Amino acid sequence: MSFEFNPTALQKRLFALALAALPVIALIAIVAGAILDLAAHHARMAVLRRERATYEQLVANQSRYVQEIAAIKASGAEDALFRTGQISAIAAKIQSAIAQAAKSAGTSPRQESVSAESQPSTAFTGVSEHVMFTCDIATLTRILHQLALAKPDLFVEHLAIEDPGQDAPLVGPHQLNVDMVVAGYMRAST
Repeated sequence: MSFEFNPTALQKRLFALALAALPVIALIAIVAGAILDLAAHHARMAVLRRERATYEQLVANQSRYVQEIAAIKASGAEDALFRTGQISAIAAKIQSAIAQAAKSAGTSPRQESVSAESQPSTAFTGVSEHVMFTCDIATLTRILHQLALAKPDLFVEHLAIEDPGQDAPLVGPHQLNVDMVVAGYMRAST
């Protein structure tokens, strides 16, 4: 069995056109790739120009920023953060602040645990204290007020209040189970 292919004149012309079109298509692909690379280059250059302008502005305003930092230090606003130190010492200060607030309000913590979490994106290390206690609403209000006044600043990051469901007649203030996480933040070492 033999097979012979005898293309017609039209088929020969179409085949010749297809072969001639291949280099044109390849050239178009190369030019399109170059144009896309050029567009990406221009986009990168635009980003670099914006960054350079930002850095030039920072350098130009350096003296103003130095004055603003000095003003913040002089105002005592930087005391909102704990100074760099041992996490255990900071945890002890947070525990002491919680214990003092609870004692002044007439209660004491039932259970405590400490954890530290570094936050590299913000350059701060958070030290948190998980504490549970039982108190009435007035006592809880006094504790929260004392924590709000604490220096360096303490933040109540979680507060859950549970009513234990006492069915007995009330003879005193209604007691609530309180579960909260109090955190303080340590400034980055300089």
